[in-house]
Amino acid sequence: MKTCLIIGAGDFSKDLFLKEFEKIRGKCLLIACDGGLEYLLDLNICPDLLIGDMDSVSKESLQEANERWILQITTLPKEKDDTDVMAAIRYGLEKKIQAFVLFGVLGNRLDHSYANICLLSFIKNNHAHGMIVGRSEYMEVIQSETKIFQKNQKGILSVFSVTDVSEGVFLKGLKYELEDAVISSDFPIGVSNEFIGEESFITVKKGRLLLIYQQ
Repeated sequence: MKTCLIIGAGDFSKDLFLKEFEKIRGKCLLIACDGGLEYLLDLNICPDLLIGDMDSVSKESLQEANERWILQITTLPKEKDDTDVMAAIRYGLEKKIQAFVLFGVLGNRLDHSYANICLLSFIKNNHAHGMIVGRSEYMEVIQSETKIFQKNQKGILSVFSVTDVSEGVFLKGLKYELEDAVISSDFPIGVSNEFIGEESFITVKKGRLLLIYQQ
């Protein structure tokens, strides 16, 4: 299954990006959103597409990229309903891609970060799977499914309902377990759970859960 990697201009981990990119090099669609191009310039990796209103990428970087590569560019208007990242996701969906990994979409602007987290539900609504990779954390949304973690998984796991309620929630193999529970969006009972060196899983039968963890 082909994966769409989308690079924004927010917080970016070069190591985590290269780890993902090397696994799927040659089998992915790589999209730079606006200032995300500068991260790829630094890595000397040419995107398949540059998309955005070009408000966060410098003219010098654009010139350098055009001198170095043959860039495919889609320029968006500054006043629009879709964010640059949303437009990139729509492009990937048009190409029938079902897996999206978003880098550089979290950062100092809390409103932008929240908007990008909401896009995980947009991706799910379009029958695809999305993941956000920050500086050290991963985020994904699950719905009517089970997410399994191997026993070597370490760190903190937080689980939040992004629907009003999520029903039939099971947390197993973690420090704090739940059995056929109901989690509501207004009571964050799933914050700050911990991996304990066992295979673990999270199941939700009805509703959607946002998972935030380190890897």
